[in-house]
Amino acid sequence: LHYIDFHQLQIENKHLTTNINALEKELIILKSSSTRTQKKLDALKCETQTQQNLQNSKKQSLKQRRNQHRKLQDSMTRVSTDVSREKKRRQELVDAAAEGEEASREKMYDGGAMGSASSRDRNMPSMSDYIEQKAVLYKLRDSIKTWERKVEIAETQSRRRCHRKDTDRTSVSSERGAGSQ
Repeated sequence: LHYIDFHQLQIENKHLTTNINALEKELIILKSSSTRTQKKLDALKCETQTQQNLQNSKKQSLKQRRNQHRKLQDSMTRVSTDVSREKKRRQELVDAAAEGEEASREKMYDGGAMGSASSRDRNMPSMSDYIEQKAVLYKLRDSIKTWERKVEIAETQSRRRCHRKDTDRTSVSSERGAGSQ
């Protein structure tokens, strides 16, 4: 009975040793799998952090661009108001100058050859007034050209920013589309 029990125990021991060896191999496989999984998890965490930082920087950039866009719109509104006001002043001056020239021509023709030189001199504006008005007219024309150029530049910059904004939106949406695949 002892020999049979001993032999039975040896058989059981071999089965248990085989099971232990199989379980140890499985444990080694699970440990290496766990290590790979942990490395992948760490890499994904790092990638997530990188993407969050990128998103935060893009949000900040977008906020700055919106502020800059708002400032440019305000500036463009002010400039267009100034331009329209200057155009109105210019037109008033041109109209006034045209009326003055017409009035002086009418006076010359009304007096004709019979009018004396002294009566024409009294009705004519002085030479210094004329020169001063012409100087103001030239300055206003230069000012108008300057403002028109400023408006042109502001419009160009606004169009560029809108184009960049659209480009950024399409690149962000394409990145999102590529990231979800």
